[in-house]
Amino acid sequence: MPKRIPIKAAEDIGRKNGCTQVILLTFDGELTHIVTWGKTTEDCAQAAQGGNNLKDKFGWPPDLKDQPSRVRKILKQIESRQGQLNRQITYGEMLEIANG
Repeated sequence: MPKRIPIKAAEDIGRKNGCTQVILLTFDGELTHIVTWGKTTEDCAQAAQGGNNLKDKFGWPPDLKDQPSRVRKILKQIESRQGQLNRQITYGEMLEIANG
């Protein structure tokens, strides 16, 4: 059994069967593996939350919980934009904005 099951495997199952979210839970005789996929970013986040809930039930360490890369990217963009909105602007910049 590979160390990681490819997300593509979960995606293939979802697309083939018309599902918007897939959570795979597998056991190779030694280790439990969980992989998730979602069709949209929201589906992806919800599937990941379901996968993290399973990790809790199986007693996985908290540092093994994760968010999908698509969700992390959006959160990083939001954080960056909030920083841009929250920064102080100079008097000169205010005049430029006011004068259009």
